[in-house]
Amino acid sequence: MGYTVAITYIFLMPPSGAKAPFAHADKLVHILIFILFVVLWAMVIQDSKKPIDLTKTILILCAALIYGIIIEALQGLYIVGRQPDVLDVIANVTGSIIGLLCFRLLQNRILK
Repeated sequence: MGYTVAITYIFLMPPSGAKAPFAHADKLVHILIFILFVVLWAMVIQDSKKPIDLTKTILILCAALIYGIIIEALQGLYIVGRQPDVLDVIANVTGSIIGLLCFRLLQNRILK
């Protein structure tokens, strides 16, 4: 929960004005943030004694997608200097899928 609050705060801050080290560096940041976001939420809602099921997988992916869209909409509506970006949402979904795969791999190793 704390991680979700922290990234929400960061996503809704005005831009820092710092120059990105390479083109689309922010997309990589979105992917990494959402990998951890999904892994942490999967740990919260999943029973550690059995592999994550399809229903919970879909729930986590939908929640991450909705969260990412809401953040982008809020940036466009209320944050000066920020605008919504469809590529950010795509990066968020990409990170979410990678996060679920990582969680699944980690969980399979632990359960063996």
